Amino acid sequence: MKKNIKILIVDDDPMQVQLIDELLKNEGHETFSACSACETLEALKSKNIDIVLLDVNLGSDNAAELLNIVKPKGKINNPFVLLISGYEYDNKFIGRLIKEGADGF
Repeated sequence: MKKNIKILIVDDDPMQVQLIDELLKNEGHETFSACSACETLEALKSKNIDIVLLDVNLGSDNAAELLNIVKPKGKINNPFVLLISGYEYDNKFIGRLIKEGADGF
C-alpha cells in the first residue's frame, strides 16, 4: 500500500504554490500551503507533515530562521525540508541553509 505523503508548500507566491500543488496532487500526495512563518508553524502543529518545500526568498520571513521553526535542533521526528526558489542563489548561502537543517535544494 502506498503511503499518503503530506507535503507543506511554504511560498509567498500564489502562482508557485498553485503550480507545485497541482503537480504533487496529480502524483497522489496530500498538500498544504503556508505563506508565512506563522502559517507554517500552525500547519506543522495541526498536520503530520512529512516534507516541507521551503522557499528560500520568503518575503519578510528569513529562511534560516524559519528552518529553526521547522526543524528545531534536538527534535527527532522533524519533516524532510527541501529548499526551493525561482531564483539563482550563491552555493555558500545554500550550503549555510543546509548546515542550518535543510535536507537539500
